[in-house]
Amino acid sequence: MLPLTRHCIFVLVCAFVPASHAQQGILYPPNPYPDHYFFAPSGLRANAGARYLKNTSLVFFHSNKTKENGKSVGWGLIPTFLTGETTDIPIWLTAVKRWQTRNPNINTWAGGFFLKLPEDAESDGWIFHSGITFGNPEKNLSCGVLVGSFDKNSPPFKGIMLNGQVRLGRKSWLICENYLSPGAQTVTPVCLWGFRKKISRSLMLELGAGWTKLRQEDAESLSITTRYVPLPWFSLMFSRKK
Repeated sequence: MLPLTRHCIFVLVCAFVPASHAQQGILYPPNPYPDHYFFAPSGLRANAGARYLKNTSLVFFHSNKTKENGKSVGWGLIPTFLTGETTDIPIWLTAVKRWQTRNPNINTWAGGFFLKLPEDAESDGWIFHSGITFGNPEKNLSCGVLVGSFDKNSPPFKGIMLNGQVRLGRKSWLICENYLSPGAQTVTPVCLWGFRKKISRSLMLELGAGWTKLRQEDAESLSITTRYVPLPWFSLMFSRKK
């Protein structure tokens, strides 16, 4: 668990780095998407009406819209029909509600993720999550809990989230996203870190890397010799007009 401990310390350090850039509001435009990290949500709100289309690893497509009341809704898919394998494509829906407290640096959220898999899959999936965000769009730290299932024959899994974001420059932000799911005999961590950079008015780039540790039985079923699996992250975000 030492690598995971170091990673969590890294998240905490990044979240509380003094964001001197925030003092230069004229030179440094506001963060357009403080409402999420790579995938996980935060309690902060994007501008009402903000929309984006995200493509991850040229495989996953996700569209999202933020409403005035702090709600955001989205949907996504994997276009397997492009390979000619099947027309029964995996799709998912997301929904998040955010609440502002009296303290502008403390915000909360709750939401869900619902996955519909092809008919030959063993089960569909769902996740409910909730948490609290400390900080502002320039630097913030989110802690949350989740419960979900991707296998109807197994009990739901539970986990915790620890995510952070801090401005690196005029158009770039450092992002860390971490999950920890305790099991009956082991703990499954998922850790990602990287950055988001604004390329143009309507295009943003995300680059990241991370790792996860598979359960012994999962590693054996996949016929791999190591339980540590790298997780590359590459995304393009296209801002859409309101």
